[in-house]
Amino acid sequence: MAWQVFGNLAAGNEPANLFDTLTGQIVNCVNIPCTASGATTVALTVTTNAGPVTSYQFGQTWSWVHPGNSSGAVTINGATLGAKKLFTDNTAVTQVGVSGTSLLNGARYSAMFDPALDAAAGAFYLVGTPAVVPPSVTPNRGYLFGNILSGGGSQTLTITGGQCTSDDFTTLMTLSSTYTKTFAAWAVGTGNGGLDTGSIANNTWYHVYIIERTDTSVVDVLISTSATTPTMPTNYTVKRRVGSIKTDATPNIITFNQNGDTFVWNTIVAEWNTTNPGATAVTVTLAGVPPGVVTEAILNSSITFGTSTSKMLITSLASADTTPSASAFTFNVSGGSAGLARGGQVRVNTNTSQQIRYRLDASGAADVAIGLTYGWVDKRGRLQ
Repeated sequence: MAWQVFGNLAAGNEPANLFDTLTGQIVNCVNIPCTASGATTVALTVTTNAGPVTSYQFGQTWSWVHPGNSSGAVTINGATLGAKKLFTDNTAVTQVGVSGTSLLNGARYSAMFDPALDAAAGAFYLVGTPAVVPPSVTPNRGYLFGNILSGGGSQTLTITGGQCTSDDFTTLMTLSSTYTKTFAAWAVGTGNGGLDTGSIANNTWYHVYIIERTDTSVVDVLISTSATTPTMPTNYTVKRRVGSIKTDATPNIITFNQNGDTFVWNTIVAEWNTTNPGATAVTVTLAGVPPGVVTEAILNSSITFGTSTSKMLITSLASADTTPSASAFTFNVSGGSAGLARGGQVRVNTNTSQQIRYRLDASGAADVAIGLTYGWVDKRGRLQ
């Protein structure tokens, strides 16, 4: 654990005229970074990291964050300088750790050295008010705010500023302002390339990540065909997928709109339009939702009664394949005549291969089943 020690390194016993805001006294105060070691719950031992402290001096003020609840009489040992008692105040009556006094784990303390205390052996005494140091905060698991995507008709993607927790739950990443990225090779900064490997392809899904190099806290944006393992730029170690986009045959980004976790196409994507599909389940791979992740597809669908069908059931492949019935249907044409249709908007979970299923209770030559993708809901790691 790193400690901060403030010491008066004046040659004599008279302190120089510097005001110590921590103690409210005039002392010669020099910051000396130190590292703690030893039995830190009782005997405090520190080693300087930037220059040696060769002796205890009057007015030296040592400050540290205490790493444990004290269980006995406390001494402070400045590396090789020797252990000195720590008293509760400058009367040197009560040693810390005796008669119910203690130092609390996680609190910041300051102690001043006085060579006249402890029968002229010299000792430290506590000064000021202990300050509680806030504990390190673990980012909220799954947290995501902002980082909204937009684009269409070009090869430039826009990402709004926001915050999100990395997908390993270790880092809160902040994109402080709106970014743009192209499909050139990735380079740090807004307006530059965002692609992790290769070059832009036609009719291809891409996944968008917020990334950070934790050694410098630089946050940026990455684009990849991988939904889980993008090729990270050098020194970037944490990431979070925040959405997905698709190119057309140009290739440009297909225009979409995003509101929170909901993505909607400007142009609805046709998925199936089948005459007489039969009475067994039909698995459909949806072109209008991203691969590699489970989404909630938003479908516009209908059946038209021709000769025999009356019910259609749309389900996730994670659910059991069920024959449509009076108690299990998505659309029901009951007592209808030829040409009567039923339809509406349906939401159903996909698998990571973009698949769902639909099934009719019966099917004839004039029965027609239709499905189109209006958009999708992507939790983007919120529920991990």
